[in-house]
Amino acid sequence: MTAKRKRSGKGLVEGTAATAKSKRSGKGVVVGTAATVNERLPSRLFTTDRYPSNRNNCYSSLEFLLLVRDVLEGSVEMERLLCSCFGSLFRLPVRRCAFSGKLVHGMLCRQLVTKKRFEMWPVFGGGPTRFSLAEFGHVTGLPCGEFEPGYEVDDKAKPKKADYVFWDKLFGGRRNLTVDDLAAMVAGESIMSQEKKFRICLIIIVDGVLMPKIQKPKPTLQYVKLVENLDKFFSFQWGRESFWWTISTMLPAKKVLGKCDDPEGAFCAQLRQDSKFLLGFPLALQLWAFEAIPVLLDRLRGDDSVTLLSYIGDKLPTHTGLVLTDVLSAENNPKFTVLPMVDVHEDRDDGWGVFDCEILDRKVSYMVGLLKSGHKFEKGEWGGGDAGEPLYVHDPTANEVK
Repeated sequence: MTAKRKRSGKGLVEGTAATAKSKRSGKGVVVGTAATVNERLPSRLFTTDRYPSNRNNCYSSLEFLLLVRDVLEGSVEMERLLCSCFGSLFRLPVRRCAFSGKLVHGMLCRQLVTKKRFEMWPVFGGGPTRFSLAEFGHVTGLPCGEFEPGYEVDDKAKPKKADYVFWDKLFGGRRNLTVDDLAAMVAGESIMSQEKKFRICLIIIVDGVLMPKIQKPKPTLQYVKLVENLDKFFSFQWGRESFWWTISTMLPAKKVLGKCDDPEGAFCAQLRQDSKFLLGFPLALQLWAFEAIPVLLDRLRGDDSVTLLSYIGDKLPTHTGLVLTDVLSAENNPKFTVLPMVDVHEDRDDGWGVFDCEILDRKVSYMVGLLKSGHKFEKGEWGGGDAGEPLYVHDPTANEVK
């Protein structure tokens, strides 16, 4: 006998027998679909329609952009900021910026297991879509070209005393500072020079919005050193840097014998936690989801006319993002479409939006070939995945809870 229960407007079925293997590494046909699993395609992380319904949190805060906007309002420095690579951030529509932990969590749970280290492939309702450096650059407008030769993103070299010369000049010798401390400095010190205020605001953007790595983000020494030379600072590939941190917590870790023998299982366990924190700028995944899956955007209220630049207020509106019911209803909308990926335009510099160190995965290449040939994917083509969650059965008559 099948037991049914509803949670947040969705129907779940427990105890339903699968027609094939149901453990995480198994290959099989998904219940309720006519298509046969294509073994040449990558396996799913979680079995189709069996996902944990938790959420993701992020350290990034767009309200730092509102603070910078207000601190520099009407100044030459603000005009320079808007004309720089960061200008696109201030023009993001407010309604798309209400971070939905449920939506981002749902995209992570729907991803495929691949060898790729800088690409994530969620499957939404059967249709795969890529989230890579190219899509990140597309939705953020940040530069995603190649780094200068010799530059390393995660440089753990022990800093020298000389590395703190400009830091001490900028922060008055204070070393143990947080981004919140910097925000208080630029908002509260009326005698601070505009030049100094501008540089601190830039650090607030990169460490508070694009690259936060802990719950209370702190200034990063290498970014502070960059801000001494503004021309060099603005020419830096901030999109590539931010994406590196962002994707690092969105994929299962590498398999390391004796240390991480089951990376997919460990990652599934993380997604079953009450919440999982993401580094970098995870809002970019949400922004891409709205472009790649238009029915998700249709579930949002309002329009895109109000941006972070024109928004009145220093706090973003709350409870305006999508909830779990929205995600599930959109996935089961018969009219939904999925945009697979962004095409890199010819006018981009060589190396924009790609990583030379990316790993070849023949199953991903096969999938991309099918996408380019116009193949229409069905749910039942995707096999494998952790089947530990109850099977979701869509009930369009269920009351939607907002």
